[in-house]
Amino acid sequence: MSLDIEVTTWSEDRIKDEIILRLDSGWIFKFGPAEDQMAWEASILKPDETEVWSSSKLTAQLVLLDALGWLENRNHKLPETSPWVRKRGDLNPQRAHDIAYSQSLGPPDPPHLDPDEIESVIRSTRKGN
Repeated sequence: MSLDIEVTTWSEDRIKDEIILRLDSGWIFKFGPAEDQMAWEASILKPDETEVWSSSKLTAQLVLLDALGWLENRNHKLPETSPWVRKRGDLNPQRAHDIAYSQSLGPPDPPHLDPDEIESVIRSTRKGN
């Protein structure tokens, strides 16, 4: 079942049930209030207790929705034609820096103006008034 915006209206118990349905066989879902802060925590563990996902949010519903969203999207494969698929030669950190730097420079300064020419333009506009 694919999720839609309606999931935000579900109760915590219903979200937990959906999470349990989406877990791989033997995987463990842990959820509860954080011990040292005012937040809620959730984690998903493999059968060998290796953590594959965890999150901490301010409310229980947010952390549950986060877990459900991760489970829903973890195996989602994009088609090769998707603009979100990374292509060879795409941006790398150095290229991104070079592009950002070149754009931050802005256009080059205009050539310096001749002060006499500026004065003559000002005089000609004053005569026209």
